Amino acid sequence: LYAVQSNGQVLRVEAPMLDDVVDGRLEPVPYDDIVLDIVEMTTSGGEEGLVGLAFDPSGEYAYVHHSRVDDAHSVIAEYRVGADGRFDEASRRELFVVEQSARAHNGGQLLFGPDGYLYLGFGDGSLFGDGSGEGDLDRVGLDLGVPRGKILRIDPRPAGDASYAVPADNPYVDVEGADARVWASGLRNPYSFSFDAATGDLWIADVGQASFDEVNYAPAVDGRDAGKGLNFGWSAFEGLERFNLDQSPEDHTEPFVVIPHSEQGDCGAVIDGMAVRNSLVDDLDDFYVFFDWCNGTIRAIDLRAPSTVPQEIGTVDRITQLAQAEDGNLYIS
Repeated sequence: LYAVQSNGQVLRVEAPMLDDVVDGRLEPVPYDDIVLDIVEMTTSGGEEGLVGLAFDPSGEYAYVHHSRVDDAHSVIAEYRVGADGRFDEASRRELFVVEQSARAHNGGQLLFGPDGYLYLGFGDGSLFGDGSGEGDLDRVGLDLGVPRGKILRIDPRPAGDASYAVPADNPYVDVEGADARVWASGLRNPYSFSFDAATGDLWIADVGQASFDEVNYAPAVDGRDAGKGLNFGWSAFEGLERFNLDQSPEDHTEPFVVIPHSEQGDCGAVIDGMAVRNSLVDDLDDFYVFFDWCNGTIRAIDLRAPSTVPQEIGTVDRITQLAQAEDGNLYIS
């Protein structure tokens, strides 16, 4: 079990066992084993920092997304992972950089999909709280030529000397003017997304502007291609409502669930969720579980009888991520 700190450190955590539960609570476990330190390469604060980590299926390589110290642009880099679980800092290899226009909505999630390729989420990079009420200031959400506001898909270890390759079946490979890395578009800030381990379906937690948060859903075909070429609507829409009227409303996929900020208090930010399978907690098994960072509300949708009315199942302040380990337990940070 690894924990990512926004300052630029990756820590290895000794996973607690059920035997460590005392009076209904887990005993604290140490997490001072630093396996990667790129603090000097990383600018952090707010939504910036070391914001993503993924291991390739072999476990031999790890990939990180961090904000570059000089200009806060997003860097995707690779490290070799030793047999002892530590990262070889001398092996660092940068795949690419995404230039950011603001120090907000930079995304962060990266993970390997069922097809073995690396998927990466980037927000639209717009400022927030500028008083104008306008979002997607650069109008990038639906612009296929820009990686921001998208989920990208790449092959991080191609043959030859290339830093990465674009899979031939990416949806916009042959579209003039499009960024061939783009897999899905129309996202404001896909802070986190996940693939259902049982079906390959894609779930995206997308933080809204001022009125609505979204949970977006894309079914897989035979376990693959979930989300391929889909447009999730931002910034023509926020939730189900029209937003920027100069953006095309055509051919977009509506959100699976819309969470109005009016139900979330003075702040709303649905930033993570996942389909829980083979859980040690029977009551969570076969549910999509997601949460609101602002008020800590944890909600669940029964995947055996999906409904757009999620159940509220608990509250934990300031959750940043949800993960399921191989032992079947669910962990939150």
